[in-house]
Amino acid sequence: YEQGQSFTCDGNLDRQIFVSMISDNGTLEWLSTGGSHNRDSGEAVALGEDGTAYVTGYYCDDSFTGTQYGCQLSLGSHSATPCVGGGTCDRGEKRTFVAAIDRNGTWTSLLAAGRDFQVESSGGGLALDGSGGLYVSGWFDLTYDWCGMNIGSDCLSANSSDWRAGFLAKIEVSTGGMGWEWARAIDG
Repeated sequence: YEQGQSFTCDGNLDRQIFVSMISDNGTLEWLSTGGSHNRDSGEAVALGEDGTAYVTGYYCDDSFTGTQYGCQLSLGSHSATPCVGGGTCDRGEKRTFVAAIDRNGTWTSLLAAGRDFQVESSGGGLALDGSGGLYVSGWFDLTYDWCGMNIGSDCLSANSSDWRAGFLAKIEVSTGGMGWEWARAIDG
């Protein structure tokens, strides 16, 4: 980072997700941002052999502001629907995202997971297996009904006595983008 360099986030957003590339000598090469109209956070990054960076975290958290903004996550030309698993989604609670950004700072793919506004979730870790698989781990709130979190076609639940459970999901990565392959709850 060179002293005096600055960047501006897109729009009038509270807290955004950003990824940057800094050269070996500390020069900011590029910075890409995005987010929803609520608080968003990148929690983990993994770098692929081709220079693609994968980011996970949460979007749409309004628990600090109490506002009722729309929760559409936008990263470049990609967007995620605010209500991944059905239900009421006019207010925000943390929802999980996984995104890919290429070596030039262009967002190339976006996946979302979660539930309605009463159930929080977040990605917290990423790992690549070298064979086109990306693994994401994180947590979700347990609910009073049978489905605590939707990831792709999987509906996760857990029997934990705690109010939160973990998850592990596999994403298939290809030149055409990303897709959920499977997901499992981790019961504590």
